Amino acid sequence: MSVNNEIEQPSLIVLVWEAVLKFLGRISLFDLIMRYLIKDWSRQKKFAFVDSWVIGHTILSFLAVFVSFFSDVSCVKYALLFYGLLRVFEIFVYQTSVVFIHGYRSDSNVRSYRRSVICLIHNFFEIILWFTSSYIFLMDRFDVINSSGNLLQAFYISFVTMTTFGPPNFNVKGSPAMIVIVIQSIIGLFMTIISLAHFISLLPKPRTLDSHENQLIKNNDV
Repeated sequence: MSVNNEIEQPSLIVLVWEAVLKFLGRISLFDLIMRYLIKDWSRQKKFAFVDSWVIGHTILSFLAVFVSFFSDVSCVKYALLFYGLLRVFEIFVYQTSVVFIHGYRSDSNVRSYRRSVICLIHNFFEIILWFTSSYIFLMDRFDVINSSGNLLQAFYISFVTMTTFGPPNFNVKGSPAMIVIVIQSIIGLFMTIISLAHFISLLPKPRTLDSHENQLIKNNDV
């Protein structure tokens, strides 16, 4: 075996995490539908289904916030909470796989770059809304300055935790709330990195007057 062939082989840590992400990706309603229900659909129909899935779940997460706040039916609220956590897990695993695994496959392709970024933005805000629903359940676990326990406060906690946009004006009073905060903080960090990676990769390269840099760009394009 030549040295070049040895170098081309994925490293052990890449193979391990590829296997882990592939396994975690199976824990997904979306994956089950794609593999068993619509596997024989045309590519165009599959793209249309994915678009509908993303838009539909963004709307569902938005409605879940209001159902969690206004509904008195506990089983409905807990069902939405459980499904929301499953959906957050699904998004996190999928987007991580897209960046670290799918993009390096020889048969990897996308419908369009703009579509990918728009879907990522939908996923990002969907996660914020699903966690907003969970914070409505846990509002008594937070000590919020000037709080009236309303929807805006729950959304604020979720948005600040997800984006670290400014210092929070709340304190955590219990372990369940702290666990949810830590989970969302980790997911928010990775989703922010993934979002930046997507956006930066789509930015056009400005022209340079440096002849050496121009030559390097031409060599990389060959």
